[in-house]
Amino acid sequence: MHSVSISQEVSVYYNINMYINMGQFKIIVSPEVEQAFKGTIVIRIEQDEVRFLSSDNQAQYRSGTDILRFMDQMADRKEQLGSMRTADTYRSASRRLASFLGGKQLMVDEVTSSLAEEYEGYLKREGMTLNSVSFYLRILRAAYNEAVREGLAVDTKPFAKVYTGVARTSKRALSIDSIRKIFSAKVKNDRQRFARDLFMFSFLTRGMSFVDMAHLTKENLKGNILTYRRRKTGQTISVLWLSCMQDIVDRYPSLDGRHLLGILDENSEPLETQYRKCQMSVNYMLKNLCREIGAGNNVTMYSARHSWASIAKELDIPVAVISDGMGHDSVVTTQIYLNTISSRIDIANDKVISSIGIDTSVCKGY
Repeated sequence: MHSVSISQEVSVYYNINMYINMGQFKIIVSPEVEQAFKGTIVIRIEQDEVRFLSSDNQAQYRSGTDILRFMDQMADRKEQLGSMRTADTYRSASRRLASFLGGKQLMVDEVTSSLAEEYEGYLKREGMTLNSVSFYLRILRAAYNEAVREGLAVDTKPFAKVYTGVARTSKRALSIDSIRKIFSAKVKNDRQRFARDLFMFSFLTRGMSFVDMAHLTKENLKGNILTYRRRKTGQTISVLWLSCMQDIVDRYPSLDGRHLLGILDENSEPLETQYRKCQMSVNYMLKNLCREIGAGNNVTMYSARHSWASIAKELDIPVAVISDGMGHDSVVTTQIYLNTISSRIDIANDKVISSIGIDTSVCKGY
């Protein structure tokens, strides 16, 4: 007779009489089966079927379901599909989980309720906000669920006891008056000016994300049209190029001759490292500036996107136009927009920018 705990994983087919007793799976096999699977220590329960894995197959089974490796594979898949931001998210979550594990290997089938609770406690001790803790747990849960769908584990609902919701936070959108204050602010130093200008560039380009802004190249600007693909979704966005946008580019020329803005330098340290450092620095300086001028207490680069949408709505621009202006839901929508570039979306952006008191004359571009 073989007795294995309910938390173990594993393998067999027939000649088995299985029953549950006091939280233990007791498996009774015939002498022939017992000899054939001698040395087996891993058990996997799949619906009504119980399987043994031989000692040789066990190592192969376990090495193929390492959760960190699986998350990295998911990141690679997302990158191949053009979802760069999602790929970055999985890689970031993988690094955070690796830090928690401290070099230990974790298999998909070892992601249990108790482990999820331990991980949640670790993230809280790191000083993270509730939403940040939830973010890392949600990404881990998404990877786990995908592994379950691929048959690499049986779903034991390990995230049922941890927080994976989204807590309400302070309003990110700024008023027209606050955007005006930021635009006309008297900055104290070059770092504040850089943060202010990048925030305004995001606002002017209908809430372009910092990661997309940093990776813009001169190839993205043709004549008076700026076209780029959102790293988060892979969607194509086109923006009518205005003189106010060109003014900012002129103040921060390319560091390597390839990028449009002087944020990343291909001849320096890894681009991902540069991007993260710059984003932290810009957000820090932006928060300080906005507190000083009374424009808000927790303003970040992301606030520009929320603010553009909020002000557009306040100016009675249709929600459908706002949605299209910030990113389309389908390739068809994108193609329609590219064919009517000087249409309602550009008119909407002109209206939003004009409300701040900024000149919206079209620039000839590069």
